[in-house]
Amino acid sequence: MSTTCNCDACSRGAKLDLKCILHAGRFVMQSIGGGRELVGPDVVMAHRLLKNGGAAAIGRSAYALVSDAAVARLDVPVAGATTVTATYDHYAPIEVAVFPLG
Repeated sequence: MSTTCNCDACSRGAKLDLKCILHAGRFVMQSIGGGRELVGPDVVMAHRLLKNGGAAAIGRSAYALVSDAAVARLDVPVAGATTVTATYDHYAPIEVAVFPLG
């Protein structure tokens, strides 16, 4: 990676890995502070899915994670993925498919 900026943030750019989360569910658009935001239990779940065991399950920090809800709703093919059961307080366990990237 070539950059003319030597600040701390830019110098770390080449060391970053990509984490993609795909989840499907219900939501409501709510006006908050002059803007619009998505709210609801499935929005909270999407945020919680950002903290998961995907990297440990596949041994890589760059990955795509697809929830079982997204697989069902969007007909996402998951052949070759590693299946992980994610658990979070106040939610039923959720199955996710993890694909290595890179």
